[in-house]
Amino acid sequence: MQQEDGKQVTVYTAYQNKQLKVCYDLETSNSMKILRSIKKVTTIANICEDNLSNLNMFIDRTEIDIYVKEIQNQRQIKPTLQQLLNELQIRMTELQNLAQMEQEQNQSDNSDDWQPDDEQDDEDDSSQQQ
Repeated sequence: MQQEDGKQVTVYTAYQNKQLKVCYDLETSNSMKILRSIKKVTTIANICEDNLSNLNMFIDRTEIDIYVKEIQNQRQIKPTLQQLLNELQIRMTELQNLAQMEQEQNQSDNSDDWQPDDEQDDEDDSSQQQ
């Protein structure tokens, strides 16, 4: 399970890195074209430079962090669910045992009320004496 999660994170990160490289290459080529065509205007050049420096910080970094956090949260939830299932199973077993004990007590209580038939015992005694 952990290997699958690790593999998913690796694949997702690789995809994000590929996307980042494509965007970076595209932005670089566009910025270079703008810079070459407008060498004299420094404000546009500064904007392009800022855009290039900020590009790496903003592209999908938050999505990667969210994805990794979600996987970590899922790992934390799974043992908790398993613990709950185990606890539920233990409680069900305890209740079944209690029900069985009560049923056995009711049966044994009924057997205490039973009294042997005196006539039958007398007949058995007389047949044995003969």
